[in-house]
Amino acid sequence: MFKKTLHYVAALAVVATVVVGCRPDPNGGPVSVSTPTSAFSADAPYRWNELFLEIDRYSPGYRPPAAARMLAYTSLAVYESVAPGMLVYKPIAKRVYNVEIPVAQGGLQYYWPEAANAAYAYMYRKFYPNIDQVYKTKIDDLERNFETSFTTAGV
Repeated sequence: MFKKTLHYVAALAVVATVVVGCRPDPNGGPVSVSTPTSAFSADAPYRWNELFLEIDRYSPGYRPPAAARMLAYTSLAVYESVAPGMLVYKPIAKRVYNVEIPVAQGGLQYYWPEAANAAYAYMYRKFYPNIDQVYKTKIDDLERNFETSFTTAGV
């Protein structure tokens, strides 16, 4: 069971890092270095964790240890999706037996807040399939609000 869940988290990190967080250079040429994660605001993780507290508090059946496990897996997926953009920190999933995480590809520019946003939204939907519709809407709205703000910022 633990291995299967870990594989699921690793697959999510791949999706968030490679597919959602990658953008080609708008000028058409390769980008050698992405802006490091430390250059961005922590607004996305802060707001997603606020939503977690609200969902956990008002959704029946999501109590410790289930909520703690959900938060741990979500945090690992988000960390793995942005770790390639950190100058000091290293990905940790490769230290776990039988988990393979791809490395960031050269020639692409990664926008780390978008990768984190996608990872949070995906994990919340997977771990909270039976919550009230009002919270599903809040997940959708928060993801969409961040995506809109990224687009408005010229990403």
